[in-house]
Amino acid sequence: MTASPPLWSSFLSRLEDFLTLEQLRHSLDSVLLAVSGGVDSVVLMESFAALMHRMPIERMAVCYVDHGLRPEQTPQESAWVEARAHHLGLPFFSCKVDLQKKKGSIQDAARQARRAALESLAKQHTFSFIATGHHADDQAETILLRILRGTSPTGLMGILPLQGQWLHPLLPFSRKEIEEVALVLGLSWIEDPSNQTEKYTRNRLRLGLLPQLAENYNPNLAQHLCHLGQQVREDEAFFEEQLALHFREPLILQRDKVTSLDIPTWKQLPKALRWRCLRKVIRQLGRGDIERHHLKRLEDLAWTEDGEKKASLPQKIHVLKRYQKMIFGTHPIQDEVLSDFTCTIQGKGTYETPLGQLVVNVVSEEWELESPQGLFFEAFWESEVHTGSFSAILRNRRPGDRLHKAFGRQRFKKWCIDRKIPQSLRSHIPLFELDGLICWVVGFERLLPLTTEKPHRGWSLRFYPTHPCFEEVLPLSLQDTYGDLGSAQKKKHTKNS
Repeated sequence: MTASPPLWSSFLSRLEDFLTLEQLRHSLDSVLLAVSGGVDSVVLMESFAALMHRMPIERMAVCYVDHGLRPEQTPQESAWVEARAHHLGLPFFSCKVDLQKKKGSIQDAARQARRAALESLAKQHTFSFIATGHHADDQAETILLRILRGTSPTGLMGILPLQGQWLHPLLPFSRKEIEEVALVLGLSWIEDPSNQTEKYTRNRLRLGLLPQLAENYNPNLAQHLCHLGQQVREDEAFFEEQLALHFREPLILQRDKVTSLDIPTWKQLPKALRWRCLRKVIRQLGRGDIERHHLKRLEDLAWTEDGEKKASLPQKIHVLKRYQKMIFGTHPIQDEVLSDFTCTIQGKGTYETPLGQLVVNVVSEEWELESPQGLFFEAFWESEVHTGSFSAILRNRRPGDRLHKAFGRQRFKKWCIDRKIPQSLRSHIPLFELDGLICWVVGFERLLPLTTEKPHRGWSLRFYPTHPCFEEVLPLSLQDTYGDLGSAQKKKHTKNS
């Protein structure tokens, strides 16, 4: 072999430095090399074979994928790649994909079929990584093409060094540098004639637009595009770190396959994080990215004053804006219908309801148990008749319910609207009725004769919520109670929590 040691050594050193910088060098335990026979994939195969014993790679193999587009040439190409792989002492695999008739570019269909075939082979033979020969020119083309088609900041990152199990170790090198290495190593390679036809969009960009822009505007355009991708990638890494600090309760509540976003908390985020937060919610639903106008639609939905409003997005994403919550799911969001219930209270004891448990005791007795929500689910009733029994009802709402306040009667429906309580949750709020009057909206407001202060003689009422709906009701309850009880009680609750 007539290799130039300085050039080859420099190439390998730069490759090792890149893998080290990307924190990949010490994690490459098993690698499947995707080799088409082109100069980039051939140099990928040669360089990894040379570095295999300098890195913790335990297993490595080569795979050639036949797309069936050039049946007169692929058998010879496959045999050539196989011979070279065996010369380097590497196992060889070959697989053929069947390109079904689909709308869109044949190149896109071939790319997707190739990825699926390589992923299947890697899974079958337990390879952790799949390495391809994408280089700096591919990176520049990808970023420019995304700019022309319209993209988000994440799209400007271009091809990532590692994305899932896909490894792209030749990104620091231009095609010219790769060809120079191949020539000094005395390597031959296969030129795919389809790369020279301007039938395909990427080829037109590579053969026409990029050279024209470089000649007429910026001779270093490809390099600057790659630098742009690197800079955006570094910025996005910072934003992801910042987003991770916020992407938890109270901003996000995840239950089953539904994710709830707290709108007031979301509005407090810096503008640069708000859309990233929405994108992350969509990704965690198992869906891909969504376009800018869909993000704008979600933002408008969050800022609207409407109590409840629904939206459907592509990829079967369903969104329900419910007052201060935005709920995301992959199926239409259905509210649970709670049947009417009535529980008769007849003095001291424990009473079970579909929404939770009410414990009634006399104030004079020592009671060490603490209410799970402190004052927010506790009420007292001063009464000289503090033993024996009384008659009260704990139920959910009925049409026409009214609260009897000092200033007059207020419809329960209007009370809920004022507090922006979603219509779907209103039947999930327990109401305590005494002598025909609603005197406690459990978790929210106590009306006479019930109070928040413990009397010398009388009854103590404590409600222990058990229904899952209280995950949504409780934040509303706490906000309302803070307003009623004042900052001193808020500080006390916060300290106890």
